[in-house]
Amino acid sequence: MRAMPAAGLIAALTVLFVGALAGSCLAATATIEGPGQFALKLHTGSDLEFYQNALVLRGDVAFRPDDARTGVLWAFYVDGANKYSTDKPSPLYELDTTKLEDGDHTLRVDAIEGSLAQGEYRLASTGTIAVTIANTLTPAEIKQGYFGPQPGSMKLYRKALKRHAVWFNGREGDLELHATNLGPNVRITLTDLIRHVGGTVEWGPSDKLLFVHRQGTTVKLRPGSSVVWVNGVKDDLGADVVMMANRNWVPVRGMCRVLGVDTAWNGSEKRMYVSY
Repeated sequence: MRAMPAAGLIAALTVLFVGALAGSCLAATATIEGPGQFALKLHTGSDLEFYQNALVLRGDVAFRPDDARTGVLWAFYVDGANKYSTDKPSPLYELDTTKLEDGDHTLRVDAIEGSLAQGEYRLASTGTIAVTIANTLTPAEIKQGYFGPQPGSMKLYRKALKRHAVWFNGREGDLELHATNLGPNVRITLTDLIRHVGGTVEWGPSDKLLFVHRQGTTVKLRPGSSVVWVNGVKDDLGADVVMMANRNWVPVRGMCRVLGVDTAWNGSEKRMYVSY
């Protein structure tokens, strides 16, 4: 599964469950200690799940600062954006996670003294706490590594081919970068593929999520995973999307299939033919 987030994002992540624990799930309260001066207390009517340093949330979640101080302004942040501020003691902020894209997000609560007119000073903070939103995924899918890490070594992949092995509509592809992994799962960059067959690529809301749009089809994909969602339906490319040299390399055959584009691998010529 996923490794601990990079240093500076979370110094320590400790989940203390209150209630009856069933496997890795709990429908009650959790206290999460981030790198800051006080903890964050989560309340939810649905399950909280904790898989190897990944706190997984779904449904309606409420959280409050686990701090009793008064006379301060409490500021609640989701993905770095201030969503709610109040001077009420021990305030509770309700978050509908279904309005967020599945994937990695952050929570933070700050205790602030002062005013906008006089100048504000942050007294204390929970620090940035990473969570994973998974409203459309089952626990089994999460355990299977849908949110798994990107490949950690380029030794897993062959060096780039010195010639273009992908042809589009009978012509050799004009590729920015040469293909890799000669064979039926030959990969080229997503940018090169979409530039030839048409469509658009959209990042967000994080750098671990991509959307590809083409002729009424939307494909959601993640670097490091072969699992994709085609117009909301789960599918598999047959080979992982690979992040190399600041590019996302996709298996041509699998990516073209979900986009409705025909391909054919010619073993004797060692070429992938793409027709559209």
